[in-house]
Amino acid sequence: LLCSRSGGGIMSSLDDEDDGLAASHNSTEAEMNQIVTSEHVGITSARFYGVLLKWMDVCACVSAERHARMPCVTVAMDDMKFESTRVKEGDVVQLKSKVNRAFGSSMELAIRVSVENMKTGSVAPLCKAYFTFVARPIDGGKVQLEPVTVQTEQERREHILANERRKIRRALPYELKEVSVGIDRRMTEKHFSLAAQLNNKSKGTPASKTRAESIELVLPQHANHHKTAFGGQIMEWMVTMAMISASRVCSQATPVPTAVDSVVFRAPAYVGDRVFLASSVNAVFPTSFEIGVRVDARSISGDTRHINSAFFTFEAINDDGEVKPPEKVSAQTQVEKRRNAQAQARCWSRLARKSISSKRDILQWSPSQALNLALENMRRLTELSTVPKESWKLVSDQNGVTCKKCEDPSNTAVWVSFHGLKLPADRVFDCLTDFKARPKWDILCKNVELVHVQSADDCIVRLVMQPSEAGGQSNDFLLLATKRKATSSSDYHAVALTSINFEELPPSDECARAEVISSG
Repeated sequence: LLCSRSGGGIMSSLDDEDDGLAASHNSTEAEMNQIVTSEHVGITSARFYGVLLKWMDVCACVSAERHARMPCVTVAMDDMKFESTRVKEGDVVQLKSKVNRAFGSSMELAIRVSVENMKTGSVAPLCKAYFTFVARPIDGGKVQLEPVTVQTEQERREHILANERRKIRRALPYELKEVSVGIDRRMTEKHFSLAAQLNNKSKGTPASKTRAESIELVLPQHANHHKTAFGGQIMEWMVTMAMISASRVCSQATPVPTAVDSVVFRAPAYVGDRVFLASSVNAVFPTSFEIGVRVDARSISGDTRHINSAFFTFEAINDDGEVKPPEKVSAQTQVEKRRNAQAQARCWSRLARKSISSKRDILQWSPSQALNLALENMRRLTELSTVPKESWKLVSDQNGVTCKKCEDPSNTAVWVSFHGLKLPADRVFDCLTDFKARPKWDILCKNVELVHVQSADDCIVRLVMQPSEAGGQSNDFLLLATKRKATSSSDYHAVALTSINFEELPPSDECARAEVISSG
């Protein structure tokens, strides 16, 4: 599969937010509809977001248990961004969830939330998130979940990408630690110089003044099958605490959550436990600010467990719906300064991930974002592979090779299929991923140079092509190569290639640098 360089067209004709939920019905799908009442929105609709996280957790749990056929508990929720859709009393919140992939005893679920205006009938997206659940049998034994049955190409696409997201979840703590030690100032110098002014030690509200604390008692109505608090219930309490801290830097404006960083549940809270919540403003940015919330549980016997820590991004919204700059906050103690530096690292990481996922053309190499770049590389290839069949026009079909193309004013995509190869798939995969051997089977390829090895499965290669005419100039491609061997019958062997900017190897005079959005 090949796609030419472009900012739109074929690659953006697909819904890049599609998680397969609308593709078909399968046994793990769950749907909930909740009407928003005055109890949910209170004085300000911002309180609604805590209730929303609770609903999302319940809906995802239904899907998880439909697949596992046993009780399941929330382990984590990935980063999530709320759309600017305003939720009002009387609206109906629609939640749809489905299991994307099972990993041993855990599974990834996608959940999509939209809001229906009952007066006009219009439906607007509100958010999308990925949850991780673990199956927990009543007897406490270990379980091996059945693989998810993939029914459509969209579901297969999400099944493949779920494995990439799992790698990112596991590596995220190390990424943030690396970034907090040395933030790439070249990318964010302006942003963080403004943040430094807003968090100046000598100006603004002391961070300690934004601190809020609360204690909640875990009652039976807060618990699941294991008599432990629902993850969604914990998150609802966390949003409430974050709102209190946020209000202390939002005079004459309403604090509204716009995003939540990944939440990982490290221990359960049981019925009868006292849950201690503490929140404070970690850092203020030009148009937003971060709230950190820590949750601990203490039993009657005095046993204390750390449940989780989460980070919420808020904006200050006035009565006209405009975003107002938050008040300055001063980090005065060493602990506050450390939290501030870590908040800036998380902000940098969010900006980097957003830049990667929003680009429709050439990516910029960054070692700290290697896994996110690999995810984007795989996403592009799986997206291209799900272009509707009717969009591909036959060019030629001879000698066991079929060539098709798909064009629009700004793109050209080519699909080549080989038929009758009497070789196992893993042998073909090994051949295709031996990049230095490519000139042996690709008559258009003159030379391949291994530029950078990030891991056993991710590297940067330079392909020098044969000139199109004698004495002419050669083209070269600088490509991020992501190779993934199938781990289950639902997987493809995949080799994804996309052009990337690599500062150590700029274009040369000998070759004309060519670019490809996705190939593999």
